[in-house]
Amino acid sequence: MLFRGNPSLTAGAPIRAQRVCIGAGSSCQDLVEERRENQEDRIDNGIRSGKLNTAQTTRLEKGESAINHEVHTDRSLNGGTLTEVDKQQVNHRQNRASSKIYAAKQR
Repeated sequence: MLFRGNPSLTAGAPIRAQRVCIGAGSSCQDLVEERRENQEDRIDNGIRSGKLNTAQTTRLEKGESAINHEVHTDRSLNGGTLTEVDKQQVNHRQNRASSKIYAAKQR
């Protein structure tokens, strides 16, 4: 699990969060939120450091917004929780978004 302020993480490196979710617990839901916040922080850091321009920021935030909308919709359809399939889909999209953030900051 990744924690903010972890000195072992290098700035701009892609973040890979791994946690095995067993059963329907809130910890899996928390992971989705944690990753969302982490990726928003990475975009903000890119803006502050000057590594992301306005067009890149807009594109990345639009992608994050689409993921957030998907999570909200999935949760509303499933009584406030994500199914295992939903979690896998969101995780895949978050992985792709993370790679896009990393690539944009390297340009």
